[in-house]
Amino acid sequence: MPGRRFCKVEGLANDFVLVDGRWETDDESERVAWWQRRAERLCHRRRGIGADGILLVVSPGDPAALARMVVINRDGSRPEMCGNGIRCVAHHLAMDTARTTFSVETDAGSRACTVVTSDDEVAEVAVDMGPATLDGGLQTFSYAPGLAFRSVDVGNPHAVTFVDDVPSLLTTAQALGLRVSTQACYPRGTNVEFAAVRPDGTLTAQVWERGVGLTQACGTGACAVAVAAAQAGLVPTDRAVSVHLPGGALSIELTTAGEGFAVRMTGPARRVFQGEFTAS
Repeated sequence: MPGRRFCKVEGLANDFVLVDGRWETDDESERVAWWQRRAERLCHRRRGIGADGILLVVSPGDPAALARMVVINRDGSRPEMCGNGIRCVAHHLAMDTARTTFSVETDAGSRACTVVTSDDEVAEVAVDMGPATLDGGLQTFSYAPGLAFRSVDVGNPHAVTFVDDVPSLLTTAQALGLRVSTQACYPRGTNVEFAAVRPDGTLTAQVWERGVGLTQACGTGACAVAVAAAQAGLVPTDRAVSVHLPGGALSIELTTAGEGFAVRMTGPARRVFQGEFTAS
């Protein structure tokens, strides 16, 4: 088959293979399935391009949206939403169209994007992430003594827990992330955040992403951590809070909305390189 153009992109070291197929006319479901079957190989860090997932940019079903983003995880699964991914898609669209404000449709609904600053390589992008809801009470598990997990939906599911010992975040996430993510009480599976409040009042987190594993950053995870922290009274809601992840920090603004919060995320997106590959 002919070569396929792609762009390697990343947001806080959460990296993706971005493929723009807005002008392709074949059946979208078949096209997505084609990429899902090849995701593990393409995302392999030694035998492929290397990435946490694939971002497909396709024509939107929502007439108010500039494009639609389809996310495919490294294991071929399809999450509803990706915070770092949508910033990368917004940067790509801004470079292509010279527009700085537009909506991007996702499987979780359309999201308004504002490209605050941008050049060919790096952009700062703000995204209205929509409503975040807190689902039910706290979940505890016998294998995770002392930890209670709060379910937060930011268009995709998250389970957030807070720990007192910041240095233990990584080892705790490594030990418990997969097990919590696949608990029967989370029928769709869940992303899992192990978070803590830093002495300066900002937040820090390690994220186990459903379908990927530990990642350097998770945009929706940062939003979920901020929401869970606000609900617990750990951070104020009258100003933006920084959520620090291994790959860097995101700024999260919360506005009370009914039983939950409206969430706005701001952070970087970067185009790493462009290329072409042939995959049968």
